[in-house]
Amino acid sequence: MIKIGLAQINPCVGDFEGNFSKILYYIDKARKKEVDIVVFGELSLCGYPPEDLLLKPQFIEENIRYLNRLKSYTKKIKVILGFVDRRRDKIFNAYAFFEDGKLKDIYHKIYLPNYGVFDEKRYFTSGEKIPFYFLGDYSFSVNICQDIWQKSYLERLSKKNLDFIINLSASPYHLGKISLRKSILSQASQYLNCFLFYCNIVGGQDELVFDGTSMVVSPSGKVVEFAKRFKEDFLIFNFNKNKRLVPQQLRVSYVEEVFEALKLGLFDYVKKNGFKKVIVGVSGGIDSALVVSLATLTLGRKNVFGLIMPSQYTSSQTFDDAKRICKNLRIKFYTVNIRDIFEAYLSTLKPFFRNRPFDNTEQNI
Repeated sequence: MIKIGLAQINPCVGDFEGNFSKILYYIDKARKKEVDIVVFGELSLCGYPPEDLLLKPQFIEENIRYLNRLKSYTKKIKVILGFVDRRRDKIFNAYAFFEDGKLKDIYHKIYLPNYGVFDEKRYFTSGEKIPFYFLGDYSFSVNICQDIWQKSYLERLSKKNLDFIINLSASPYHLGKISLRKSILSQASQYLNCFLFYCNIVGGQDELVFDGTSMVVSPSGKVVEFAKRFKEDFLIFNFNKNKRLVPQQLRVSYVEEVFEALKLGLFDYVKKNGFKKVIVGVSGGIDSALVVSLATLTLGRKNVFGLIMPSQYTSSQTFDDAKRICKNLRIKFYTVNIRDIFEAYLSTLKPFFRNRPFDNTEQNI
């Protein structure tokens, strides 16, 4: 039997010291729990997605400097984590495999996504080689995120009789993504007839939210262990390929899922950008009511201020609703009448509105 630990951490792009400290914490925790291999997510050292920071040489150098610092902390344990590798004038989405204080291997991600929110081909060069490792009687391979989604990659892996696969990921959330991801990983594990250890990152980064939900999938395609959703977690799995395991059910409520994603995204956007408090415009309508309620539940009422901005088009009922929302949430609020500001806009735009009837265009300024 071997112990594999999936460290589902919340990294911050560019916060090398913070990410490094968090990685050391989980390495130490893994060592105390006698874990054989501790795994971190894709680009967990520098944070994902680093985007145009990758164009700055000092960002790459700092990332490599912290990777070299990590080496001495990996004695008596195996550590796999994502970082940015550099070879001459090319950079790679990579992982480093440390074993007992030594750098055992570096792998370069082969399949670089370039759709939707992904733009990896703009920065990274694709790798070519697929690695294979042994731990006692167990054979395994390690890859990164999109690699495991590709049939051609699985075909290359299928030529080896592997006991398990480890996949480092930075897979962002969207509605239904958890079920989709589970289906893809299930198909991969069945095709390869081996266990699959999937380690995702968690947290909000700018417009993206990463849900975590790291998991262990059996050769039958059944999920036998889940990490938490939308929270940091450390999943330790006692792996014995001959042991019969009971499948676990992940019950997903779409309403709860979206709510947790919104809270995490909002909280991390505020925290990671160094803000302490927020101001929310409250109109008395359902949209602003939802936003200010979410902000209060996420950040705490003392960190949220309401701003009510009535004009000559604000009805007394709407104005009263706006105040009632703030009072019900017990947040401090301010009222700023914008009638004079509105009139100034009308005066400035008068030449462009000439000979046109007054309508909702003016009201929505």
